[in-house]
Amino acid sequence: MFIGAGVAVALMLGGVGFAIYRSRKREELPQKAKRLRIAFRRAVDEPEKVARAEPPVWQKMAAAVGTTIAVSLAKKMVERSWSRTVEAGRT
Repeated sequence: MFIGAGVAVALMLGGVGFAIYRSRKREELPQKAKRLRIAFRRAVDEPEKVARAEPPVWQKMAAAVGTTIAVSLAKKMVERSWSRTVEAGRT
């Protein structure tokens, strides 16, 4: 079954309009309070699903490696920009 181009465009625009309407509706205070109440109820009923006590070892190792790489890259970038700034000031 083929839907005409005009109908398809109208459906897309209607979908976008509905999404905008729903996002604005979610921002209203009663809706926010309702979602917060549901979240708290879920956290009290099943706290183990909300947060783990301690991350697994592999996750700690990955975080340490990522932090080390990020720090060394940032240090190199600062050193390069510092040396360029100092050299430009000397000339």
